[in-house]
Order: sequence, then C-alpha cells, then structure tokens
Amino acid sequence: MTRSFLLTSAALILAACSGSPATVDLADLDETTLKSEPVMFSVTDADSEIILFGTFHILPKDVEWKSQTLADAIARSEEVWFELPAGAQTDPALQQLTMQYGMSQEPLSTKLDADTLAKLEAEAGKLGFPMEMLDSMQPWLASVTLPIVQMMGAGFDPAAGAEMMLEPRVADKPRKAFETAEQQLRFFADMDQAAQIDMLKLTLDGMEDGTELMTRMAQSWATGGVDMLEDEVVNEAKLTAPVMYEALFTARNSVWADRLDQEMQGSGVDFVAVGAGHLLGPDSVPVMMAAKGYDVRVLTAKD
Repeated sequence: MTRSFLLTSAALILAACSGSPATVDLADLDETTLKSEPVMFSVTDADSEIILFGTFHILPKDVEWKSQTLADAIARSEEVWFELPAGAQTDPALQQLTMQYGMSQEPLSTKLDADTLAKLEAEAGKLGFPMEMLDSMQPWLASVTLPIVQMMGAGFDPAAGAEMMLEPRVADKPRKAFETAEQQLRFFADMDQAAQIDMLKLTLDGMEDGTELMTRMAQSWATGGVDMLEDEVVNEAKLTAPVMYEALFTARNSVWADRLDQEMQGSGVDFVAVGAGHLLGPDSVPVMMAAKGYDVRVLTAKD
C-alpha cells in the first residue's frame, strides 16, 4: 500500500540519504554510527558554518528527541532560519488564506470517480469528519486534512512539533525565513486538478496504515532510524508522486540551497531548522550544498 499520503500532511516528511554524490561525506549516515537522536548536518567553508536540523512538524507528546548535540548547535549559532516567519502558523490570516486557496464552489464529489468518492465517504465516516465540509474543499486540501485529523485523533499534537519546541530556545537570536505561509499553500493550490486528485487518491489508499506508519516515522526520526525513513517515505514518494515530490521538495530545496550559498559568503554560524525531508535523500539541501563546493558532514555521528 502506498505511503505517499504522508507527503500531503503538514507533518511530514523524513528521508535518508542514498545515492549521494561523492562530494558529500555521508559515510557516517549508518545506523550503527549515529547517535540516537535526529540527524543533523554541518555545512562549512573557511569562515562559515550552517547547521542543518531536520524537523518533524507534528509529534506525539511523549516522543523524546532533544539532545546535547542540538543544544550545543543552538548555543553556538548567531542566527536562525525556519521555513516560515515567527508566528505564521498561528496567524489568523493563515485561516483566511486556506479558505482562499483551499475551498471551492464546485463540490469535490463532482470531481471524483465513484470508487474514489466511496473511499472518501468511508474515511470521513471513520474519522467522524463531516463529509459536507470535505465536499467544499479543493482536492489538495482534503488530502492534507484527512491525515492531520487522523494523526490528531491518535495523539499527535501540532503544539508538540519540533518547530514549536524550538521557538522559545532561539527567541533571542536574529531570524530569517525561506517562505511565507501563502507560498506554502500555493505549492499545493497551484497544482492542476488532475495532480490534486491523484494526491487525494494516494491519501485515501494510505489511510489504513497511516497512524501506525506515522508513529514509526516519528520514533525513527527521533532516534536516527534512517533506513526506515528512506525505504518507506522518500523512495515511495518519488516513485508514486513525482510531480508532487518535484514541487514540494526538489524545486524548493534548490531555491533554499541558493539562499544558503549566499549566506555562506559571509562568516559566522547559522542554525537552519526545516522539515527533515528537505535535508535527506539524493535531492536534498546537503547534497546541493556539497555540489556547490562546501564540506558537508553528519553532525550526529558517534565519536
């Protein structure tokens, strides 16, 4: 059963490096040589360092993931980067933007074939989510909504996500953001209808195993379990949802790597916290930074 529905939730996505160019020293990205904590990378040149920390956006409250490596990295950083500006996720304007880009005058049910509609109605019933509300959504928003509702019902909490926990620890440092909330919504909303419907179908196909898979993903992320993350997330996503993968990962990673390349022209230490899927895998930011000539190493390798 496909796992790619996880790409559509605001919670995701994790991966592991494979097929990386020889210019990246990833020999330590082996579970026998990693500390039991989320994987981090260090990108350096003669006078600059960027520390890349991959986050998990929504977590069970009981997952332990904070580490001394992370604390030390934050302490020596002079500036921090997140995907979004401070407060963007709790800004009331986000709900208005979601309505603008995610709702439709044409009922979702009229855009779906009979089999897909039956699956949608069945999943809505299991979750206790009003079908009439889903019917007013664009396909992409229904794809995002269902996994989040499922995860929250299983004890996952957006307030326990890594970014929310990091915010108070870096509040005294200058901050930059790669994107706005509107840009992130439009990565989904700008997909054509066929791609959005395909994404919804993948979501529905993956719902049966969703809670169990997300639980294992969260634990694997917290403990450096890169093999599971590679096999069941990145490879599957790239294979079954290439258009979405290109839009949400490869294209954005390229833009971010260019911005970090500019940042490296100065000096000092920056701490960058973005979804872990952007930092791991053959199309990741670390691989792209290595291709620009920087030294990239695994920061969480055991001594």
